[in-house]
This record gives sequence, C-alpha cells and structure tokens, in this order.
Amino acid sequence: VNTSWLNSVTACSVNNVWAVGQSVGTAGENTLVEHWNGYAWQIIPAQNPGAVANALYSVTCIPGTNQLWAVGNYLQNSVGNYQTLTERWNNTAWQVFPSPNLGTFGSNLVSITALSANNAWAVGNGNDQGLIEHWNGTSWNVVSQPLPATLNELTAITHVPGTDRLW
Repeated sequence: VNTSWLNSVTACSVNNVWAVGQSVGTAGENTLVEHWNGYAWQIIPAQNPGAVANALYSVTCIPGTNQLWAVGNYLQNSVGNYQTLTERWNNTAWQVFPSPNLGTFGSNLVSITALSANNAWAVGNGNDQGLIEHWNGTSWNVVSQPLPATLNELTAITHVPGTDRLW
C-alpha cells in the first residue's frame, strides 16, 4: 500500500504553485514534489539521497528567480541518524546542496524562507536543539543562537516582506 502526504505549499504565482512531502511504499520513503501549472497538478521528481527514508517538510520560492528551495531530512541506513536535506529547483531539476548537521542524535530542517538568491534561512532541530542555517549564495552554514538548557526545536520561519527581518 502506498501512502503519500504533502507537508508544505508555496505559490510563486497564480500558475506556479509547489507542494512538497513524502511518499511511502514498497520502494521505501521518498520525497514527493507536486507542481500546479494553472491547469493541472504534476509530480516532479526530486532527489532522494537516503537509502532508507527521504522527506521534504517545507518549500519556498526564491524572489526574483524561477527557483525554489525545499528542506527536510533523509536516513542513509536503518542504524544511522537523520541528516538535513536541502534541495534547490533550478527551473529544470531538483539538486541537493550539502547542509550541516549538529551532533550525533540526527538533524532535520522543517521550515525555509528565502529573501533572495543569496539569502535563505532554514530552521529545524539538530542534536535535540534548535537549528538555524543560512544560505549565503555559496553554502549552507549553521548560525549560532542562545539555547535554553532543555530540549527544543524550531518549527517555522518567515520573513517580513520588504525587509531583511525574520520571525
């Protein structure tokens, strides 16, 4: 039995809407990306770097481009830890971009926002602590933050339009 679900949707325009999630079936857990072109939904193949599990939890349009970012996690083998997954749509195909992981307990990214092609932010969890990552146009880097002593996770991020402020 195949089961699929969508975790996030973004509208770049009336005829350019994207949704991401995952599909679970006999081939394992794989990323799921769907695109609305104004007339119909179409499944667009995305990357699946994990041998056991792959998921996308959030997607965002990159302003001023025909590109997107999507984030999630993947599991390489059944005894390993989840790793962050960042994929970018270049208007032709999805490509994986390496992103950092924290600690030894596994990491994931669950929300993303882009201010420009050289300024994107993703949040999630790494080593049972909140994880913030920034794309500077070249690479993803961990951004330090004050952390409470207890376990925590960041589950959403957005930017204030017309500014460089984030929530």
